[in-house]
This record gives sequence, structure tokens and C-alpha cells, in this order.
Amino acid sequence: MKRSLFSAVVLFGLLAMTGLAQAVPTSFTFTGRLADSGTPFDGAVTLELALYDTASGGSPLWSETHSTTAANGLVSVAMGGQAALDETDFDGGDLWLAVSANGTALNPRFQIRSVPYAMRSAVCDSADTLGNLGPGDVALASHNHDGAYSPLAHNHDTRYASLAHNHDTSYASLSHNHDTRYYTQATLNTAGTINAAGNPVQWTKLTGVPAGFADGVDADSGGDITQVTAGTGLTGGATSGAATLAVSFGGTGAATTVARSDHNHDGTYLRDGGGSADIIQVGTDTASPVTFPSAFPGTPIIVITPEFNGGGVSCWILTRTTTGFTYACNAGFTRIHWMAVN
Repeated sequence: MKRSLFSAVVLFGLLAMTGLAQAVPTSFTFTGRLADSGTPFDGAVTLELALYDTASGGSPLWSETHSTTAANGLVSVAMGGQAALDETDFDGGDLWLAVSANGTALNPRFQIRSVPYAMRSAVCDSADTLGNLGPGDVALASHNHDGAYSPLAHNHDTRYASLAHNHDTSYASLSHNHDTRYYTQATLNTAGTINAAGNPVQWTKLTGVPAGFADGVDADSGGDITQVTAGTGLTGGATSGAATLAVSFGGTGAATTVARSDHNHDGTYLRDGGGSADIIQVGTDTASPVTFPSAFPGTPIIVITPEFNGGGVSCWILTRTTTGFTYACNAGFTRIHWMAVN
């Protein structure tokens, strides 16, 4: 049975434009009618579809096979449903569609035409969405400015000393350098010490250095003190330079330390009517001899007072030294109270 294709239409599916544009479909609808000797064909049919860039011969740019069913001769399949189509298949050049039904090629091939509104896509060639900018006004992501600026690896070999030039006795030779005039990369990458001979960055090579830093020594501790003032009980202070504070001692003596406000001198000194300070020790004992808690620097004066139950008792000193004393009483007593002063 011979089958022939009476008509074929390639339709571009369009989505309704509501708000933002949606993604462009990547498949087209192919519709055709099959007839057998003029009678519409009904039943299963295998359609082979292929795109060529020539009206005859050549190799297919794209192809796919569909198994479908013809109803009253009508068949409809989605081109791109089996083998994907993309924009490279439709670059603006001429295209022809070749169709085979159940292994029989239907000739001639059908040239692909545009639907009317698809012609609007031509405005992309003039960058319609970029206003008045032309294609030459937009740069690729990988663009460079080699012709306007100096590229990273640029040199001046053709402008200055060429590779083969030789003016060794007059000018710089090919291998000349400026190591003694400038600093090399290796030197600049090496850490230095302030004012050291090998330090590549010296104060003398800098401009605008504050006077306080010109000697390479940071005399500023980092604080903001501008003046030291001596308060109550202190002397000294300064508004610049080194400042010294000292205790303002009262009276006379060799002491150079400061006492707390609650200190005392109990058992050490005795103020004698405004005279010199004396050492005093006191105690209570029940029998002779008596030993002082600590030795006196000299033999002290000792006063004793007996404590008794009756009257007529008296006590007196027998001996005294820097470390203690002995005494006697004329009658019985409970204990004595003593005081030694030196």
C-alpha cells in the first residue's frame, strides 16, 4: 500500500503572556494527513522526522521516530519530544523537514517557514532590551583591555632594549639590573628591623613621618596622660618629660616609708611630756625574779606596786638589769604590778 503526505504543518507552541515572560518551549507540533490512493488512512503508523540544511541529500541535523495512530488520516506528534531541539538547530539558515511514514520517504522535503509573530525575534540582533546600545557596546564576560591598558605580563622589549641589542659599553646590557639602586622583590618580601642596615624600608625613605617617630623609637606608651600633679602628702609632678612623685614627710627622722592611718606604737614608745620618746614595758608577776618580755637597750627604771589583802605591805627592788629584776616585800602579797622605762 502506497502512502503519500498531502499536507504538513509545523506549529510553534506559544504561551499566553501574563505578567512575566515564561520559558520558551523546546518542542514543536507537527501535524499531517496521510492518504492511501486518496483515501484517508486509519491505524498505527511509524513516523520518521528529520531536519536538513539542504532540500535534498546531505546529513540530518536532527532526527527522531514516533509511533502514533492516524485517525481519518490525521497524525500529530511533538517534534523534540524524543530528541531534544535547541536554538543551535534554528540559527536563521534554511531548514527542510524530511518525513517517512512506515519506512516510505515522502518527497519532496518541506522547507521550514516562520509563523508571523516569530519574525519579532529578529530584534534580538540589535539588542532591543538594551535601549539604543548596539552589540559593539556590550562586552563579553571574558573581555580584556589589552589594547588600552598594560596586561599583567606586558613588557617593553620592543620599545626599549630589544632582546638582541648590545650597548654593553654605553648602555644597559641585556642582563642589567637595578639591585643597588632599587629594592628587589625578594628584599621587599623579607621582614626587616627598624633602623637596621638590611631593612628595605627606612625612615629616611618615607615622607610625612611625625617628629616623635623620626628616631625610630616609639616613646609614646600608648596612653593620653598630659600632666602629673602631686596631690595631698606628695611632692613632684610635671607637665612634660619624666615625672617623679615622692612622699612629703613631716617632722624629723630617717624613716622613708609610709604608715597606715590606723598604725600604733603600743609597748614601744612613751611620750615624756613632749620630750624624747622612751621605751616602756609593763607586766604582772607573783614571784621574784621577773624577766622582761624583751631586753632593753640600757638598764631601765622600774616601779613596782604590790597587790595585797591587808595593809602594811611594801615591796622594793633588789637588782635590775636590761633583761629583768628581783624584788622583796615585808609581808605577804597576792601579786605585783610593774613598769620599766628606758
